[in-house]
Amino acid sequence: MIHNFKIYIIDILLKCFAYSIISTSNKGGIHMKNKFLVLLVFIFSCFYMVAEENISDKLRKDLVTFGVKQNSINTYFEATEKTGEEDYLATLESAVKQDPKNFLALDDIGAFYSNGYEYDKAEGYYKKSIAVNKNNAFPYIRLYENYKEDENFDAAAKIVKSLITNIPEHPEGYYSLANLYYMAKEYKNSITNAQIAIEKYKNLDEKRFYEEALTKESYIVDAYYMIANNYYLLYEDQKVVDIYLSQVDKMNELNHPFKEEFKKIAESSNNAIKETNKAAYEKNRKLLESKIKL
Repeated sequence: MIHNFKIYIIDILLKCFAYSIISTSNKGGIHMKNKFLVLLVFIFSCFYMVAEENISDKLRKDLVTFGVKQNSINTYFEATEKTGEEDYLATLESAVKQDPKNFLALDDIGAFYSNGYEYDKAEGYYKKSIAVNKNNAFPYIRLYENYKEDENFDAAAKIVKSLITNIPEHPEGYYSLANLYYMAKEYKNSITNAQIAIEKYKNLDEKRFYEEALTKESYIVDAYYMIANNYYLLYEDQKVVDIYLSQVDKMNELNHPFKEEFKKIAESSNNAIKETNKAAYEKNRKLLESKIKL
């Protein structure tokens, strides 16, 4: 769960970088770069005012339902209006003092320290948040990002597996695990977990995971892109082409920032197919050209 919409966008944009910059070196150096940065900036600019109000109302309800004291809730939302101001952190800390169960305030303090690269301090607050409410996905995801940034991949894998254990319905645990397998060159395991993430997103409980639902379609495409990159490195070229053809319309609809890179690996795979199956190459070429012209 990610909190007021300002922090939601900031943290998702940071997540773009954390899930990215993974190069595939064997067949042409295709990169998985800043995850959906362009798309999310577009979402931010178009829907900021409406979504912020809607998300804030739901977050307030979540805190009330969880039993957080009203004065702590009020102080937390005062803090959300002070993002970037000098007393922002102090106001969040006041919310925690008023009620240590205010997991959103704990999360946002953790995010404050994460954004300042003070990962040790951030870790403490994220772990406190998980101890208070293990059904809140946000601190798991940010801990994963921090551990990965520090190249502490064992800790990153451990926290992702905790997310999967405690919130098995949440897709990002599986996507993050797929990303770790990809980095470890365990491509088949990466594919398996990315496929699970896709199914979790397709069947997402949008009332429960209302924030994640905002970017559901773009993350599904991203997971397919990861699967295609795995198949590319496994030299399963027809699968790369097939996945691209199945996703290109959605990528164009979303103006996916990596559609050109996806096209390049599909064309590269088809060129490899040409060496062994010219008929399949020609069929693919015509389909690829028809999609590119659209």
